[in-house]
Amino acid sequence: ATVSVVCCTMDADATSKSLKLTPRVIAEQCTDEISRRRYFEALRPFMKREDGKTPRILDYGCGDGSLMSWAVDPRVQREDGPRDITLVEANLELAARAQSKLPNAEVIHVADVDESEPWPFVDLQFDVVVLAFVLHHVPMSARAALLAEALRVGHQVLVLEDLPDEALSANARRLAWLVTEEHFRPFGQDPD
Repeated sequence: ATVSVVCCTMDADATSKSLKLTPRVIAEQCTDEISRRRYFEALRPFMKREDGKTPRILDYGCGDGSLMSWAVDPRVQREDGPRDITLVEANLELAARAQSKLPNAEVIHVADVDESEPWPFVDLQFDVVVLAFVLHHVPMSARAALLAEALRVGHQVLVLEDLPDEALSANARRLAWLVTEEHFRPFGQDPD
């Protein structure tokens, strides 16, 4: 099994003009889920099988399903074919929203997630395990166990985190931080 880290930031062409439009940009990136589409497109090449079989994807910590909802977009399905998607989420309300966005996916609500406990899957059950914006919610002391469990159940693990400081310009970095902060806001967390 392998772990791949995919880092996403704002587009490099952010300008001082777009920075003045911050509320609109945040709405586009967060509310309208443009950022989730960008994130999905970054992960998409890893979520295919060479043998033509349907890829089995586990999105652990799926939130409301916005990221994987792009996998069932008609254009994506025409180009890539179907994917067998399993979603795991600790928040009951988000799990319900994920189920409504992806009615054909298996959605598992896990209350009181204990990162040290084995996940309810067999070894190498999935082609890909996605940990999108999950690690920053997990205490540092529990991250190794979480990654080990992801490696147990998946042939490949994709870790997706935003790195706003890696944006190519000062304006892009500032805008990326504003979007990142907005992503953290519902959790009452500080992205630093």
